[in-house]
Amino acid sequence: MNWYTSCTGRPVPMSLEWMICATLRDHSHLPPFEEHHGECSAGCVKKQITRTPSNQDVTTYMSGSLEGEFGRDRGDFASHWTHAHNTMLRLEKHIGCCWTWCEEHLELGVLVPQVKNTECTIITPRARTMLERTLKDAICCQYVENLKRKPDQGKAFEVTCKWDTSNHFLPRGSFTRFVDWKFIDRARLNCILLNGAIRHRNRDKRCRRCGYTNETLPHVLCSCKPHSRAWQPRHNAIHDRLARAIPPPMGKVAMNSAITGTNSQLRPDIVITNEDRKKISMVDFTMPFKNRTPAFHDARAQKVEKYGPLAKTLRAKGYRVQKHALIIGALGAWDSSNEQVVS
Repeated sequence: MNWYTSCTGRPVPMSLEWMICATLRDHSHLPPFEEHHGECSAGCVKKQITRTPSNQDVTTYMSGSLEGEFGRDRGDFASHWTHAHNTMLRLEKHIGCCWTWCEEHLELGVLVPQVKNTECTIITPRARTMLERTLKDAICCQYVENLKRKPDQGKAFEVTCKWDTSNHFLPRGSFTRFVDWKFIDRARLNCILLNGAIRHRNRDKRCRRCGYTNETLPHVLCSCKPHSRAWQPRHNAIHDRLARAIPPPMGKVAMNSAITGTNSQLRPDIVITNEDRKKISMVDFTMPFKNRTPAFHDARAQKVEKYGPLAKTLRAKGYRVQKHALIIGALGAWDSSNEQVVS
């Protein structure tokens, strides 16, 4: 079985790729359609509908329609066109593609509605690569959408599929130990054997470490107190990496400390002060469990609201203040809004 890497970082089994290959095999080596219109009419479409077909009739037949006169059993014989008819009938059930007639080029084309960039691909030998890529992307999108709709597995992948940075280590395991890669792969699919994840038996769902009522993955990663010793190193690893990336001309960098000249006890993770420009930038980190997109939006809004009074105090002193929140999921998801922080 062949595999195709999706935007979620996971390899997608191309169980439908044989359909694509059948279409390409049947049509990529055919001469222009005009030379075969008579043959197609006499051999396939005309035999099916018992009349001379129009261009629209040909595209309807090729798209696998079984309605009306196209659904009658006429003992059709095997040919390139019948193979394409059957192939498109199977593909249409999965990705909604169909044949269409291009008036501009007077050729048959394949319309793939799920791909926004290339809606219509003209079937010619020159378009074979584009057709294959377009159909593969459509099948990949279909797998991803099905995955995101799942109540458990979709929680993580709805967030990770939005930015390639969230999955850079999954295809080849770069910068990741195998034990960590194996855990993240199973955790994103919610396949860790926790009491709260097992639903087919009536068993005790309490946390085995702290006694919380429901031992779920978000609880273990972000809320279970016996695991709290791992939270600080995880937080500091991100903290130190961003601090090293700040160029000196931006200003003086203070880490995890209160801002001098204010009565606030808040301690932003990173404060960059530029006295010459009277500018202060505050950056605070958080690592929520990626329970779909609203979890990231809520975490960012809470951080911005938290430092609102402090920013108001600094603006009263004549500073230009910027508040930033760096959001990274507990399983490696990267929020696209972070690009404004690191740029």
